[in-house]
Amino acid sequence: MNDWPIIQHKEGVVTGMSVETTLRVSVDGHEVEAIAFVTAPNRRSLVGPVSERYIEALVRGTRASGLPEECIVSLPAKAR
Repeated sequence: MNDWPIIQHKEGVVTGMSVETTLRVSVDGHEVEAIAFVTAPNRRSLVGPVSERYIEALVRGTRASGLPEECIVSLPAKAR
């Protein structure tokens, strides 16, 4: 994909804020390989609260993805 370097830059790979990881996801009952961007190991921390803005973004994304309502309503408690 010609735009992959742009995506990597926007996701923070170039600056070391995130790293790419490969995972398997189910799409229409078929398992496929996907790439996710996660926080770089040296930047990860469990200290401090999860921001409300981040939780709101998770809920919006989950709702926009059409996931079940029980998944959507459970997110804030899981994130805290």
